[in-house]
Amino acid sequence: MHATYDFFSPNPEQLGATKIRLLSNNPEKVRQLERAGIRVVQRVPCQPRISKNSRAYLHAKKNKMGHLLNI
Repeated sequence: MHATYDFFSPNPEQLGATKIRLLSNNPEKVRQLERAGIRVVQRVPCQPRISKNSRAYLHAKKNKMGHLLNI
């Protein structure tokens, strides 16, 4: 199951934006924004600090949800 980002799609259009640079590791977010008519011209990766507490969580995000992480 993926989250939906419908709440976001009208906001850039209200500001007159038709293309954006997106700070995200989530390829599904890119797909949904583009489906809503907002062109993602660049996806800027976020590389979180990896600790013993966050390692399993980040692996799950990468392996189960397809997040683009370097771990």
